[in-house]
Amino acid sequence: MIDYDIKPGMFRGLIEVYASASAVDGYPAEWFWRAKGRNGQKTGSGHESFTRRAEAVAAVDRLLSAQLIGSDHAPIDVVIPWRLVVLNRDGSTYREGALY
Repeated sequence: MIDYDIKPGMFRGLIEVYASASAVDGYPAEWFWRAKGRNGQKTGSGHESFTRRAEAVAAVDRLLSAQLIGSDHAPIDVVIPWRLVVLNRDGSTYREGALY
């Protein structure tokens, strides 16, 4: 689950959704994502490319979201979220949020 409105005090690490450096007619050919731990070290990346930024964000949501379910089948809010930063084509920040 991605929440763009909340800014938790602690994050598990950083996830960036970014455009490739190669461009076609001024537009990037592909969008990717990468994950970094709190120490700044790369912990994962998506090697699949996406033609739209929204597709890359949706893939991150599907792959890295966590939902813990208690014995009563109710969600447990103990997950430390990832910090999600979605970049523009020029590398500036488009949106920030938390990925649970």
